[in-house]
Amino acid sequence: LYKDKRIDGFSYGQAKEGGSGNTFLRSLPDNRNLQILSYALDGFVEEFNLSQIDHIKLDVDGNEYEILEGATKLLTQVKSILVESDAERDDKITNLLARAGLKKSQQHRLDDKYSDCIFVR
Repeated sequence: LYKDKRIDGFSYGQAKEGGSGNTFLRSLPDNRNLQILSYALDGFVEEFNLSQIDHIKLDVDGNEYEILEGATKLLTQVKSILVESDAERDDKITNLLARAGLKKSQQHRLDDKYSDCIFVR
């Protein structure tokens, strides 16, 4: 997922269940780079004819804001969203979701940089 539908480079940090360190933002060594098709959430919902999505959980290693930019229609319809955020992007994410009618109801600090935030209608 990303803010639009396109072919993009994807680098994976770990090729095992629960692995992290995956990114669209930089290439990694050791041939861990792929070309993939990414979708905007709104386009994905439309293309696959998904009728109703009530809740979203988003934890995508720093690309949360960009993915939310591609979900403007969907965000006006969901009941709640749980999104991992870092201190650098928290205000941007909160403002984008507020424009969609969602407000932050809970924030659970994971460490000094990251939080899980729950937004509700």
